Amino acid sequence: MTKENASQNHPEGKNQSDDSLVVVNLLEFTDSLLDEWRPYLLSEGEMLLGHEGSINRAFLEQLKGAVLRKDTDYKDAMAVLTKEVVALRKDLNTYKKGYEELCKIHDQWKSNFFEISSKQKNHIEITNNRLIAGGL
Repeated sequence: MTKENASQNHPEGKNQSDDSLVVVNLLEFTDSLLDEWRPYLLSEGEMLLGHEGSINRAFLEQLKGAVLRKDTDYKDAMAVLTKEVVALRKDLNTYKKGYEELCKIHDQWKSNFFEISSKQKNHIEITNNRLIAGGL
């Protein structure tokens, strides 16, 4: 198993390699910033402050990049979630229409059942009365 496969299979391996790359990139960026500022830094104190400033600037640039990536990720996620919400609302409307149709069918069923039971009751009363009038 290669190092690359090991880092893909084990999340902690991937994080360690990513962290080391970030540190190396940060240090390289810090050095490049200090090299740009070096001609303007005359004393030892200024050099020390320049080094600290380059570290801070590199860190801020790294944070800015991370924030921009997260912002992009959040926007992408929001777009996906918006599409999902729209699809769910369409499904909800379909279900509401189906429920309304079922309610109408149920109301019609209750109405038919009431009508049949009323007619049956009337038929029983009429039949009983005829039987009593006929002497049975």
